[in-house]
Amino acid sequence: MAPMVEPFFRDLGDSAFKHRLGGSPAAGVYRFRPSGPEQRDSMTTRAVADRVQEIYGENLVADAGVVQVSSGWEDADSDLHGIRIGPSAPRSSTDEFVLGLARARADVVVTTGKILRQEPDLQYRLSEAADLNLAAWRHDQLRRRTPAEILILTSGQDLDWDHPIFGGVSSVSLFMGTDAAASEMVASRPPGVRVIPDSAPSLQSLLQFLRARTDVGTISLEVGPSTAGSLYRRPGWIQEWMLSVYLAVSLPKAVMSGLWPNAAARAAAGLSLKSEHIQEEESGTWAFQRFQALG
Repeated sequence: MAPMVEPFFRDLGDSAFKHRLGGSPAAGVYRFRPSGPEQRDSMTTRAVADRVQEIYGENLVADAGVVQVSSGWEDADSDLHGIRIGPSAPRSSTDEFVLGLARARADVVVTTGKILRQEPDLQYRLSEAADLNLAAWRHDQLRRRTPAEILILTSGQDLDWDHPIFGGVSSVSLFMGTDAAASEMVASRPPGVRVIPDSAPSLQSLLQFLRARTDVGTISLEVGPSTAGSLYRRPGWIQEWMLSVYLAVSLPKAVMSGLWPNAAARAAAGLSLKSEHIQEEESGTWAFQRFQALG
């Protein structure tokens, strides 16, 4: 279905369609008003577009390169602590939308075996909620007809083949070493799960592999700070960072994960603040920031 950005006109010349059309029968030109599922998808696509514009001031439909998406809390020393996913984590419906948006923009979502072990219920299916249908927005605005691929950086150890990620709608690949032990650990993988061997697997070599593909314009990174940290040591690896910051005075230590790059490290990586949206959520005040690579 084409995105309903501009009005669509059809020359029907039949007054029997008046219940779906508006305009001038004399001129034979009517404004088409979609109904049923088509109308709902059009409305929710516009709702997503409006929400994206509200948060980031742009439509975010262009290819963006490597995009990190994460949430954090900044302490009094300006250290940015990651927020561990779980029942005690501060809740934010906007942060959940931002995560879904990053996935909706992506050709490939990159994660790790460690994250799969930490989040046994993790799924990548896009929201099809009646009010904010990210799946419809991806289809209509980005012209991406299939779900994003999932690429897992892993040693192959302790992967649970019953994890929902291996039974979802996305194709899944494992980026891992070439040694015999690693191959043996994934020998029982589900059908369709592909292995991409690398002699020295790392996040950098994974990204180099993806950058060589002509069908990949946007890569969403869903990796922890310890894995992503090396990408911020010099400019060029990260083109965009979608960061949700919890602005509370304190955060329980049990909810903290590792440290994300602070302001100085972001500057060293060539990232500058592009936009910031402050919003009150059920858990308190949040800042939704977007950093982009300079130049």
